[in-house]
Amino acid sequence: MHVELEVSQVAVDPFVNSPVLVLQELGGGRKLVVRIGQMEAVALVSVLEKIPLTRPTAHDFALAAVRAFSGEIVRVDFDPGVDRNPAAIVVVRGSGASCKSEVALPARVVDAVAIALRSGAPIRADESLLEDGSPLTMGLFPSTADWPTAAADLETISDDEFPKYKM
Repeated sequence: MHVELEVSQVAVDPFVNSPVLVLQELGGGRKLVVRIGQMEAVALVSVLEKIPLTRPTAHDFALAAVRAFSGEIVRVDFDPGVDRNPAAIVVVRGSGASCKSEVALPARVVDAVAIALRSGAPIRADESLLEDGSPLTMGLFPSTADWPTAAADLETISDDEFPKYKM
């Protein structure tokens, strides 16, 4: 069963100084907290705060393409994925003569939310992602409990494999 969510806020996690997207259950207190990048935060805030941009974003472009072919964004669903990272699906419905069916397109969580905000489509999450009532952190960084393991994993990467980004 899916539960409808709304964007509660885009903020900065003070522990890692990284932007986060907070999605909250409509009429409830359960939340999903998604770590996002700086540019993704800008794309979301520009819509939430109705800040005009001089050029369209990739999300604006994708929505314009869907609409150009008489399609519509029906909804965004988050379903259980791998390692507590939900699979995001953007459901698109075609209404032209050649396509009257729904298509589920995989997307990153932040991109799916950006498309939903721009189109007015509902955002839903599988009940199992919210069942314990505590925030679920997903996205770019491991949970704080996994940091020692993640840091050790980074040390195993050779300079030949990842020279530009290894510190």
